[in-house]
Amino acid sequence: EIGIFIHDLLEHYMAGRSEGETLTLEDADKCAAAASEAYIRRILPKGEEPDARMHHIMRRLSSIASLILRELCDESNETLFRPVLFELPIGYGQKGTPEAVTFPLPDGREATLKGKIDRVDAYRANGEIYVRVVDYKTGTKEFVPSSLARGENMQMMLYLSALLSSDGSVKERLGGSAQDELRPAGVLYFNCLPGRMESDRPMTEAEEADL
Repeated sequence: EIGIFIHDLLEHYMAGRSEGETLTLEDADKCAAAASEAYIRRILPKGEEPDARMHHIMRRLSSIASLILRELCDESNETLFRPVLFELPIGYGQKGTPEAVTFPLPDGREATLKGKIDRVDAYRANGEIYVRVVDYKTGTKEFVPSSLARGENMQMMLYLSALLSSDGSVKERLGGSAQDELRPAGVLYFNCLPGRMESDRPMTEAEEADL
């Protein structure tokens, strides 16, 4: 499952970075290759070695992973925000996690939103913690701001709202103190799959073999 692989890749890669550490392209390529091999070996039956087909899949996964991590390197080296939390549950009653988002319905009942945030980035300064919610996408996603006025595409905004209402235990996990103020810094959709490329020239034998 490509989505599971990419989520695991990004979580372990970013969780292994220390604050202020510069991410290099060489690190990204090494991590991509290692993560791809580890994933293939994890899904194979115990004791079985990868065959030619699995080695081909491993190369394809490594290529995709390398592209993703290289883009992530560029982003991380150009911002003061740092990934802090991964797969953060919302509304499941776990300590150090946000509570569910609730809102009234016209018939008098109450709706409750639970879920999981793929990644939370934070930047702390002057007693304030600026947070942004990151959503990994393995399919197409077009965000149209005007849709918010119609009550559409609200999921990530509601997740951000839940995060901003968090108590001191969440603030501490974000690298601050219980007295810090949480501030919204936005929502980021991260496309995890490379786009299509079109060309009029025929593929080489090497390119055909890699498909």
